Amino acid sequence: MPITWTVDGPGRLVRITISDPYTFSEWEAAARDVLKHPEFVPGTSLLVDRRKATAPDTAFVRGIIDFGMKHAERIGHVRTAIVVADHAVAYGMARMSELLVEAKGLPFVTFTCNSIEEAERWLDRNPQRDGAPDSSSELRSTPRSRNKPT
Repeated sequence: MPITWTVDGPGRLVRITISDPYTFSEWEAAARDVLKHPEFVPGTSLLVDRRKATAPDTAFVRGIIDFGMKHAERIGHVRTAIVVADHAVAYGMARMSELLVEAKGLPFVTFTCNSIEEAERWLDRNPQRDGAPDSSSELRSTPRSRNKPT
């Protein structure tokens, strides 16, 4: 299965793993299933592991943003850590999604990195317990610990 996910309700964390080959329809079906899961609550953090997936194209990224806009109330104020393969295209597309989220004014805070451990540290650093985004400017700026591929 190219897209798998788990919901940890008490931990308020959804883990999504994407691997090749995958389609937007598969991603959208998985996202809808996550939102319908009885343990999912608005503001649940997301850890998206894309290390075994090729970078999405621009249309795919825009589709994700459109989905977020349509379901923003159900999703809530969410923090998303995106773990990508260590190459420039994957990193660039994840950064594009971060910038589009910001440009659209969505209540999401995103972070792109190259390891699960770094993603978990970022999500654990200031976990959301009340569904509201962390107001720390550090989380809204480009983190210094971000691993940029060369």
